[in-house]
Amino acid sequence: MSLAGTGVVAIWHDLLPEAKDEFYEWHNREHMPERAGIPGFRRGRRFIALDAGPEYFNLYEADTVEVLGAQDYLSRLNTPTLWTKQVVPSFRSVARSICHVAYTDGVGQGAYLSTVRFDVPSTVRTDVVRGLRQRLLPPLVDMAGITGVHLCLADEAVSKVETAEKRARSEGTQVPTWIV
Repeated sequence: MSLAGTGVVAIWHDLLPEAKDEFYEWHNREHMPERAGIPGFRRGRRFIALDAGPEYFNLYEADTVEVLGAQDYLSRLNTPTLWTKQVVPSFRSVARSICHVAYTDGVGQGAYLSTVRFDVPSTVRTDVVRGLRQRLLPPLVDMAGITGVHLCLADEAVSKVETAEKRARSEGTQVPTWIV
């Protein structure tokens, strides 16, 4: 299934073991509904790793990347709720990118997800995007068992904006620049 919109928030993270139950309650009952209620957000999903790390991957889809840099979203990030302030410090190994969707195609929504994070030298980025969009990714969509394939490119300026929520994490945040 194609992604909904052309903006994505992609977040990978681990948690302190003692924080998992609280995280699930917060994420299900407050965080996801709050994010989905921001104008321009289309949907959010949480995935749990089977045998790799980080353990969690959260994917939020929005109309555009501009929605993800706009005041409605930044307001939420800069005025975290009490519950958010309690949960977010338990995040570990956080990688988070605000992305433009450069390619998306698919026939449905699957039960499993694989992500690949990488970078490409700026001198060849245009050629690599073209090669991925025209030659590499389209055949993957037609493979048995594949329901969707996506290429997301980080908007590094928006991804690196410092917010209260980001500062509440006890560790720094990586910004993956290319994601398939």
